[in-house]
Amino acid sequence: MYLWTFVGVLFSVLITKNSTPKPDFFNQDEQYLCARNTLALNNRLCLEITETPAYLYKEFLASIANEQGKTSATFIENEPNFEVWTNAFPKLSVEELASLFYSSDEFALMPIVGITRQQAEAFCEWRTEAFKKELEGMSKRERARFPKDFVFRLPSAKEWGIMRFKGQPNQVLDQIEDLANQNSKSFKLNRSKTLKNSKTLTNIYDTPKEQIGYYNVFNNVAEMTYLEGIAVGGGWNLPTPNTSYTKEFSYEKAEAWLGIRCIFEILD
Repeated sequence: MYLWTFVGVLFSVLITKNSTPKPDFFNQDEQYLCARNTLALNNRLCLEITETPAYLYKEFLASIANEQGKTSATFIENEPNFEVWTNAFPKLSVEELASLFYSSDEFALMPIVGITRQQAEAFCEWRTEAFKKELEGMSKRERARFPKDFVFRLPSAKEWGIMRFKGQPNQVLDQIEDLANQNSKSFKLNRSKTLKNSKTLTNIYDTPKEQIGYYNVFNNVAEMTYLEGIAVGGGWNLPTPNTSYTKEFSYEKAEAWLGIRCIFEILD
């Protein structure tokens, strides 16, 4: 199930997987739709409701494998660092973690971690092109609801912090909750013993931030910005939870407490 929202207005519509959004415009002025599962920050920026889930990153790797092969340099360069994952799951080996990631949905709704900023940027580039291809398959009328040009990318710290000003009406909050429940059911989250028993990482829908519609803002993982070595939010590694939208964190490499939350930027 997906959530689509209009840029610049507090309105959303839920649709089922692989279906086309058919929103009722409620006499709104014509607006472009954000990418699925994002909420509008302003007239050109939309931010993911959750941390980017591992299943999306696995789709990115599957695309590389289909085009270049699993032994290609590009595939190997973009694999998560499963050695880093052992910091969050010390009872599992690198081989066990990799097997669970590739062969099951055990980590599907976990935020993708153990990647570098360069890998995150490569993922964003793929996501941009993948969404463009998806839109090409729509009718002319359906395609017109989306921006002509756009890009997925990492946010700046300032852009990330805008979310605190974006209160959502109850209708939208209820639909976001429905989305979380449906996706959790689709990926059988309740059967994910690894995440259930984890004292570190948890699923992307674990902690909703009341009124603004986003999940895991200050818990679970810190989130990269577009600047090398700068992250925001908070993570399971912090001795005291952060609650500041303006606080920045430093990092030097891929970490088990560091993920991403993408911006969808409308260019035209």
